[in-house]
Amino acid sequence: KEKLRFIYGKWSDYLKTAAADDYDEYLRTHSQRFRVPDRPADAPSTPRKMFSKLNSLTRQLTGSGGHSEETTTAGNGSALTAQDSVDKSAATDSDQTNGEIPKSDSSHSLDIPNSRLVWHVTGRPEHSPQYYHFTLFSMSLNQLTDSLAARLPPTDSRFRPDVRKLEEGDLESAALEKNRLEEKQRDVRRLRKKKKDQWEPLWFKAEQNPYTKEDDWVFKGDYWRREFANCPDIY
Repeated sequence: KEKLRFIYGKWSDYLKTAAADDYDEYLRTHSQRFRVPDRPADAPSTPRKMFSKLNSLTRQLTGSGGHSEETTTAGNGSALTAQDSVDKSAATDSDQTNGEIPKSDSSHSLDIPNSRLVWHVTGRPEHSPQYYHFTLFSMSLNQLTDSLAARLPPTDSRFRPDVRKLEEGDLESAALEKNRLEEKQRDVRRLRKKKKDQWEPLWFKAEQNPYTKEDDWVFKGDYWRREFANCPDIY
C-alpha cells in the first residue's frame, strides 16, 4: 500500500492533512511529540482538575454556595468549607487560568509543515463562559423557529414547556411545568395499565436488525411522511 497523506488534529478543534513524506520527516525530527505520557500527571488535564474546573464554573453560573456545607480546619486555625478546600486545591493546578477551559499541552499538538486545514471548529461566542462554555451549536439545539415548528411532531423535545421556561430564566415556572409533566405521565401510565393497553412506538418497531442480526428497535421510516395526527399529547 502506498502512503498518500497523514490526517491529524483534535476532534473538538481542527483536522489537518499532510503529505506522507512531510509526516515522516516531522516524525523523525519531533518524535517527542508523539510520545504517550509516562505518568497520569504528564497528561494535559487530570479528572480531578477537570471536575474542579466544572465545579467552579457551575458555582459561578448558578450562584450556589450552600448554607449547610461541612467545615474543616485549615493550618492557621481558620474554618474552611469543603468547597473552599476544593477551590484551594484546584487553584494550585497549572490549568487554573482566569476561568478558561484547560488547554492541551503543546507536546500534544502537531503542526506539520505544508499541512492543509480540512476543518476548524467555529469559535465559541463571547458570552460562552456564562453558559458552561457551550458552543454556538450547543446553545442553539433547543431553538424553535416558526418554520421548524410547522414541520415537527408535537412530541418533539423542543416543545417542552419546562425546558423553554428554564432557558428563559423563569425557574419557578420551569419547576411547576416539570412537576405538571411528571404528574401527567403518571396519569397516562396508570390509565394505560388500567385498560391493559400496550403502547406501540410510532417511529420504531421491535424486530431483528438486518445488519447486526440481533433484536433491536428499527426505524420504520414513517416519520418523514410528516403525518403527526396520531402523536399523543405528552406536553
